[in-house]
Order: sequence, then C-alpha cells, then structure tokens
Amino acid sequence: MIVENYTLEVHAFHIHQINFRNVTQGAAINDRAPLLDTVNVPHAVEQPRRSPGRYSNDPGFVRLRMKFTRTSIGEFVFHCHILEHEDNGMMQKVRVVAD
Repeated sequence: MIVENYTLEVHAFHIHQINFRNVTQGAAINDRAPLLDTVNVPHAVEQPRRSPGRYSNDPGFVRLRMKFTRTSIGEFVFHCHILEHEDNGMMQKVRVVAD
C-alpha cells in the first residue's frame, strides 16, 4: 500500500488491528523492519506555479507492507493521528474480503 500526502504538513497514518512494515527505503524486504501501526507520512514538496493562482505538489509518501490472512477478514479503520485532521475527514475504512 502506498500512502500519499499532497499537503504541506506531516500526517501520522494509523491503522487499527493490522500491523505493517515501512518498506519505503527497502529495509523491510526480508521482514527485518519492525512491525508498526503508525507511521509519519512526509509532507509534499511544493512545485513552482504552473499558471496564475495554481500550484502542484509532489506528494510525500510511504510504502507499507501489510499481510492480510483469513483471520483478518473484515473492516479496519485508518486515519491521521492528528485529531483536527481526523475530525475533518482523514478517517476511512478498508474492507478485507475472502478471495
């Protein structure tokens, strides 16, 4: 899973009931990185204005490895751990179904 951040502030991504490894730098390829449930997603890098009044951001991101098994079927909440962000819509669910 890739979590992208197009804003100019860091977001603390958190998911309930599932752990993950941050493989953004490739360190966890052989499961050497610690299991996490929260990770900071870096802010975007603001790019020069392409037209008046508009700008674009190259997103900050993290690449996460999650393992879903038959015991992890169901819905899991993920959100930003910054309460103001969570209250303003940065909270969703992921649904895991059997294949």
